[in-house]
Amino acid sequence: MPPTTTTSSTAATNTTTTSTTSPSTTTTTTTTISTTTTTTTTTTTTTTTVVTCSPPCVNGATCNEAGICTCKGQWTGTTCSTCACVNGGTCSSTDGSCQCVGQTSGTTCSICACVNGGTCSPTDGSCQCVGQWTGTTCSTCGCVNGGTCSSTDGSCQCVGQTSGPTCSTCGCVNGGTCSPTDGSCQCKGACVNGGTCSSTDGSCQCVGQWTGTTCSTCACVNGGTCSSTDGTCTCINSYTGATCGVGTLRVGVWACTLIQHDMHINTQVRTGSFSFS
Repeated sequence: MPPTTTTSSTAATNTTTTSTTSPSTTTTTTTTISTTTTTTTTTTTTTTTVVTCSPPCVNGATCNEAGICTCKGQWTGTTCSTCACVNGGTCSSTDGSCQCVGQTSGTTCSICACVNGGTCSPTDGSCQCVGQWTGTTCSTCGCVNGGTCSSTDGSCQCVGQTSGPTCSTCGCVNGGTCSPTDGSCQCKGACVNGGTCSSTDGSCQCVGQWTGTTCSTCACVNGGTCSSTDGTCTCINSYTGATCGVGTLRVGVWACTLIQHDMHINTQVRTGSFSFS
């Protein structure tokens, strides 16, 4: 609309009278001055054009002058209907910011807190661990008996006599158990008479002629006894040998007692002494 101008005028008259008197004539002059005041009023009309996007913007977005949706937060797409949050994150209905879940964080929930090769689930953000790594962030190793998790694939590196996916299989025998710290065998019963427990299978390693699960049985025969220091046999009645199993026979004199029915006796007659077993 063009400007409108209004003009008003006000006239003011000032009259000045001058008189001249002469002896015979009197002259009077009157001067009138007029003043005009003009007032101008201008009116301006502003026209606003409303732009509408088609299809319409959603999720709090606005339509700009170019007819393009201006999205809020992490909303994207032609109409701002696509949420850019990942790993199960969702866009806020108020400002479009990402609401992250599980072990995710960051502007679009793309930062994953899982360690040791673990990855964040694309659906709920929880950690998906590899090998025997466990826990909320895959920081706990599930190997037992002193086993450790591999830094490459998370598999258990077993020690001692342990084996299996989590090193829970113990190879000790005779009732021995695997140590929870280094996997070595721990014998069920204490080895005696100088015997020692084998760290490889948990059996007692006996000395001399001591035998049995705990080295408590003496293998000496014919009345022989095992030494308490080194387990060697101390034989009696002329018996000899590692286990006192060798006897001596003299002509006309039996110096031993036959205690085994299957013992073989050399019947050849000799002069002097001879042995049998």
